[in-house]
Order: sequence, then C-alpha cells, then structure tokens
Amino acid sequence: MIAVPDVSSVKKKRRYTHDEQVDLDVKTSNNLIGDIINLSQELNTRIWDVLNRGGSYSDIEEIYKDVCILNIMSGIEIDKAKKEFNINNAKELRRLRDKYKIEGDDGRAIKPNFFKAKDIGKGYYDRKRKNYKKHLTTMDHVQTCINSYRAQREEIGKKQEYLPFSALVGNGIDVHRRQYEKVIRVINAVTDMTNEIKSVYASDIESSVKQMQCCDIRQECVEYVGNMSFTKSDMVYLLRQIEEPRYSQIQRKIFNILFGYPNTSFYEVLEAGAEPIGLLAEDDEGDVELYGKRYTRYKYFA
Repeated sequence: MIAVPDVSSVKKKRRYTHDEQVDLDVKTSNNLIGDIINLSQELNTRIWDVLNRGGSYSDIEEIYKDVCILNIMSGIEIDKAKKEFNINNAKELRRLRDKYKIEGDDGRAIKPNFFKAKDIGKGYYDRKRKNYKKHLTTMDHVQTCINSYRAQREEIGKKQEYLPFSALVGNGIDVHRRQYEKVIRVINAVTDMTNEIKSVYASDIESSVKQMQCCDIRQECVEYVGNMSFTKSDMVYLLRQIEEPRYSQIQRKIFNILFGYPNTSFYEVLEAGAEPIGLLAEDDEGDVELYGKRYTRYKYFA
C-alpha cells in the first residue's frame, strides 16, 4: 500500500500589503514537519520491531496506515510554504500521539534508543520521563554500535593509540630528500604567529582592535606558508615533524593552513597516498556476509 494524498489546496487571492504579508508569515512559520517526522520514526520503529521478531503484516497494518497518514501530513507541511490547506495537522498529530503513547511500568514514555542521541543534542533529554528502550531495528542497532565504540574509547586507564596522519600519505616517499631549512621556516613562521597573537591578546587595546590585528597576523602567516613550494618529501617530513609532542601547540594551526589554503603541494601528497575504494559485489561464494547474503570484496580504481 502506498500513501497517496487526496487533499486539495485552497486558492486564495492575496494582495501585496503588510497585513497580508504578516498573515502569510504567521501561517508558514507554525510548521510541524519536525514533530511529524519524529512521530513517524517512532511508529516505524515499532513496525520493524514487530516484523523483525516474526510478526506479520496483519500485526502492523493499523500502525502502518497511520504512518501513511503522517507521510501525507509531512507533505502538506512542506507545501505550506507555497500553498494553503483547510486541514488542522496539529489536531491530527495530537490524536496520533495520544493513540500510540506507551509507558513502562515506571511511568516513563518508551522511546527508540537512537532518540537519546537526538534528544541530548536538542536539549530534550529527560531520563525521569523517557525510557530510551532498544528495539530490534536497524537504527537502534547502529546506535548500539556507536555506543560500543564510544565505550572502548572512553575506557578508564586505557591509552588509545591512533594512526598518525603522516602514515596515510607517506608510503613510498623518501623523506631523506627533503629540504630541512624549508620545513623549519614553516614551523618558525607558525610559532611566531602564535606568539604574536598571544601578545596582542595580552595587551590593553580595545577588543575590536585586537581581533583586527590578530586576523592580519594570521592572514600574513597563511599566505606566507600557503605560497611556499614543497616537494612530496618536504611535505611528508613536515607532517611527521609536527606530530612530535614538542610541536603540539602549533600542530592544528599548521593543519588548518595546509587544508585551508590552496597549496597544490599538500594536495598532491594526499592524492599520492590515496588507495582504491573497496566495493562489494554479490557472490554466493563470497567471504563477506551481510544480512544473510554473501559478497566478494574488490577494489575500484577511480
């Protein structure tokens, strides 16, 4: 079954006046698209949880039809920017919310587990009123994987080791052929810029003047480094040097300059370190299994 809207818009003649503009602005500003999508995600979570636990269409038919209604409602909300409708989406949304409101034994509203990250980001997180329960759905499975990864990174007392950036771009490049003096000039220039900016902020001049001076100092350094010509050996050696602890204060600044300024030398090193994209193709004898199907891994050369 596919949701097909059978709702016609209202034709209304408007005049180019302040009153008409205000009225139209009020009507288009009260938009419920976010609330409708959120409820639709909740109901879709329940649908797939039932189906993945062995349920049939008859078990989810009613809720599926209501999801179709939400689909039409979302289209109406989007079209409100250019059309008018004699439909009260707010009233229908309240009806569906009340219909599918589920609470646990503790009185908390049951929500999909992946809603927790959304609510934290939006400032709606409330453990006392909401129970972010894991459902047997793809989105909650993805959220579980993310949580597991975070837990591994945040494990107390365990130092995390990361692959240095230079290791991604330095394969096959002989750094012994680098121009040592040029690399030191970059490091000194960024170090001087950092110290000059600190001096400006420590002065007693007005805040607006400080910002202008710091922008000029930063831009001068960016152009100086950005216009330098590097060999691949120079660039890899520079990247390896700034990964040392003694350069931790300027490491990010140099990265920002290299990434932000169109220096062809830096991007040539990135391209030289690029590897073929890994793709999967369906193969009954393949060594990779996803969702009950087998695949063979191969490399795609762009």
